Amino acid sequence: MSFKQLHSYIKNEEGSGLILALMTLLVLSVLGASLGAVTIGSFKLGDNTRDDSSAYYIAEAGANMAYEEMKAGVMAVYDKNLPENSFFNGEDGVKGVRESIDGEGYTFEEQSGEVPTATITVKEVSNANPREYVITSVGEVDGKTRTVKKPLTVSWSEGDIPIEFPNESAIISKGDIELKNGVEIHGNIYLPSDKSITKKGNPTIYGETFHDSKYDGLYDKLNGYILEDFKNPGDDTVVIDEGDYTVPKKSTHNGTIIVLKGDVVVPNHTVVNGSIFAPLGNIYIGTKSDIYGMVLGININIDTHSIIKNENNFDFPPGLEEDTNEKNDDLISTKPAIEPN
Repeated sequence: MSFKQLHSYIKNEEGSGLILALMTLLVLSVLGASLGAVTIGSFKLGDNTRDDSSAYYIAEAGANMAYEEMKAGVMAVYDKNLPENSFFNGEDGVKGVRESIDGEGYTFEEQSGEVPTATITVKEVSNANPREYVITSVGEVDGKTRTVKKPLTVSWSEGDIPIEFPNESAIISKGDIELKNGVEIHGNIYLPSDKSITKKGNPTIYGETFHDSKYDGLYDKLNGYILEDFKNPGDDTVVIDEGDYTVPKKSTHNGTIIVLKGDVVVPNHTVVNGSIFAPLGNIYIGTKSDIYGMVLGININIDTHSIIKNENNFDFPPGLEEDTNEKNDDLISTKPAIEPN
């Protein structure tokens, strides 16, 4: 091939532009596809991270909501003035509050077409006073779940008998009441809803009868207080920690009778100018005996032609002073919710 022919061959560039354009387009397509894959991956990672974080915050919000619900329930239980065992373990105590929240679910505002939820469990982890519990909250958003735990502590505190006695009360009983012919009750009668009044003959009640179980805790509250806990009992006030007591027959007793663990007997033709308390015992009042005060006991039997008349409504016995202390938040406390390892 001569030099002239070679020069002519090199100068022939037909089709080279098309090849160059195709190569450039191929390179750009590969780069674009790679960039698109990276972008889509970033979006998916962002969605996963967002859902994961949202699930955590939903779980935390659920734990806080359950705590506030638990706190409100505990404060309501405290108002019932229950003894320690009933406070923690009774169905109308903290146990009932815990069981009402355990297994509960909270729903939140919809996010991207999904409704976030938090599922709650509450477990008791100690049986002392103060008592410890753990709230576990599982948050879920779009299939992503996160779990947080929130510990809390509940304390039982015994006050100075914070009892509010009902007005115009003549008899408060924890058990059954028997009234015989000619008995007169001047005032209201309170007894639990599952107990009854048996009337033999024609006794008369000048008042109303209330089947109200909220006064059950009164008996346990009075139980256990000994003589040293009473202030200035007075010469005529009888206070017995344990044992039965019989009022002297055909006498007039001026003052309150308090028997913490035992029965009280008022013989025939006897007068008591004061209230009778037997929170863990029974009370028997004989024929033609008059009680000018309130009668409180488990089972109460009143014989013929006796009178119960609480003329002064009711006054706290000496030493049993109404509690004026306000509740405080120390009864229930918590720590920040944490995610378990």
